[in-house]
Amino acid sequence: MPSPDSLTKKNTRKITTQYLLLLIPAIALLFITFGIVVYYLGKPQAMKANHELSEIIARKTNQALIRWLEEQIRTAQTIARDPRIMDTCADPLDEQKRSAAQKFLSEMHTLHPYYENIPLAIKLADGQTLPIDVHGEKKIIGNGNFFIDTVGGKTIGKCGPDFSYIRNVFSGKPYFISEVYPSILRGNPIFVVAVPVLRDDKIIGATIVAPRMDYFTEFFVEKSVIGMTGYLSMIDQDGMIISHPQKKLILNPKGRDQVKTVMDRIGAGETYFLSDFAGTNKFYYVEKLTTAQLNMEDSWYIIFCRSYDEVLSGIYSFLIKMLIGMLLVAVAVTFLVYFLTRHFVTKPMSKLSKAANDVAEGNLLVQIDTRGNLNEVGILSRSINHMTQNIREQTIKIREAVDTLRETATSIVSASGQQEEAMKSLEGNVAQVGTASQQISATSQELARTMDGVKKAAGEASRLASNGQASLAGLQEAMHTLSDGTVSISDKLALVREKAGSIDTIIATITKISDQTNLLSLNAAIEAEKAGEYGRGFSVVAREIGRLANETAIATLDISGIINEMQTSVMDGVREMNHFREGVTHGVQSAEDATVQLSQVIAKVAYLSPEFDKVNEGMHFQSLGSKQISDSMAELNLSAAQLAGSLSQFKTVTDQLNTAASRLSDTVARFRA
Repeated sequence: MPSPDSLTKKNTRKITTQYLLLLIPAIALLFITFGIVVYYLGKPQAMKANHELSEIIARKTNQALIRWLEEQIRTAQTIARDPRIMDTCADPLDEQKRSAAQKFLSEMHTLHPYYENIPLAIKLADGQTLPIDVHGEKKIIGNGNFFIDTVGGKTIGKCGPDFSYIRNVFSGKPYFISEVYPSILRGNPIFVVAVPVLRDDKIIGATIVAPRMDYFTEFFVEKSVIGMTGYLSMIDQDGMIISHPQKKLILNPKGRDQVKTVMDRIGAGETYFLSDFAGTNKFYYVEKLTTAQLNMEDSWYIIFCRSYDEVLSGIYSFLIKMLIGMLLVAVAVTFLVYFLTRHFVTKPMSKLSKAANDVAEGNLLVQIDTRGNLNEVGILSRSINHMTQNIREQTIKIREAVDTLRETATSIVSASGQQEEAMKSLEGNVAQVGTASQQISATSQELARTMDGVKKAAGEASRLASNGQASLAGLQEAMHTLSDGTVSISDKLALVREKAGSIDTIIATITKISDQTNLLSLNAAIEAEKAGEYGRGFSVVAREIGRLANETAIATLDISGIINEMQTSVMDGVREMNHFREGVTHGVQSAEDATVQLSQVIAKVAYLSPEFDKVNEGMHFQSLGSKQISDSMAELNLSAAQLAGSLSQFKTVTDQLNTAASRLSDTVARFRA
């Protein structure tokens, strides 16, 4: 059978390990729960903060764009109001005026390098044309065409009254901003700001400035980057990208396809929403630059977008920092719990386990030091000390009870031996009584036959008177012998009765011993129950002793019943023997009277014949009584044999009781008290 230590090592875990196995998942679950709560609580705040930031950036950019457009308008108006411009528009064929205007425009282009071109358009009457020499090449200029530019004459002759900006300024608008479109020179995305040239409040031409949108992208959009993914872009009302950090998307039809979902949300009136762009979820904020604010061909949308992950990156960063901090705290708490548990639980429990093992091995003198230990372990230690003290006291009491049990078992064995010897003696006496009864029966039968002979010889009584005197003397002697045998039988029956009374005394003693044994078994069972696990061994012994005591009581009751029957039979025999004795005494007296009155007998033989019949009948009754006594003696002999068997069984039981008491004594001896 494995020891408690081996079972502990194989099948159990230390309390510190169990605490850690519970604490670590609990802390992990707490981290996960806290992270989820922080995420779902922080997400609306992060979205709100991004909304506010996006709104500020988009509005600031919108304001900057308006100021920049106003600056372009003022620049175009400044150019349009310059006398050299007005002079050349009034007389475009004057080479000197054209040269002065050309020089001025070139200077303005130098001051504003982000302009693609600064051309002048002439207003002429319908169908009117002018021949202009451009580097030795004659070009025909019509209404609304450019007749001066700053790109070496590459755009002279271009444009016309059908262009939106020419049409609007020639119709009287103070300025007009065109849509964004690719430049015919380099393909750069540009838009045009057109301002009419007036003289005497009459429109004579138009000044055109063509800022490049990539300049606005470089100096405004690209510098408005927030974080890693936040940037600005601009889309016109047709969904065409007109400004974007990825310049390849500007005026690119593929870019329009990518922002289609965004334009759908804008068309639905949304200004802040989450949408997909190139496979990435982004938050969008839209600020609209409308034609109601400026004279523009198209409305522009200033859009600030930022990736979903970066918007929530603050939460992620906070969660990571929190996780690291809580992880450090968890490690510290884990080590603290480990060392505290090891100090306050594991070590005291090891002492308790060692003490329990010592008690299990039978050392009841073990004591656990509980000084200064007022916690639950200290209470448990004091309880174990108290339990050990109680077990020690109970073991002493059990040891005393076992000694008493052994002495009682020895006494029972001795008494059983004495009873067995007494029963053997009783069996011999019963055999003697049976033999005497058989002799009485034989004598009675013989006497009956004699009386029959006497009856037959009654007729010859007179003739045999002298011989009858002698026969009467023999009869008197036989009657004395029969009287003496009757007395002997009575004495034997009295002795049997006395022995039966002795057996009753012995049975009473056995009954008392059985009751004491049963009581002792009950006390042993109670003490074993108090001892708990350690009393389980002698609890079995106590039950065995109780069972043996019950069997002894049953056997004793059987013996008592048999003895009572035997006493009844003996009393019946004594009563019959008394009757017989009285009969014999009467016969003796009659014989004596017959001797005295022998002379009269002879004379009255005929008269005595009925008396002989009575005597003969009495002999028959006497013979029958003797036979009954013999049968009763046989039954008594059988009962004595049964009683002897019961006593032998009782002796075997007492031997088993003595053996059980020895085993119980050996079990108790294991405990050192």
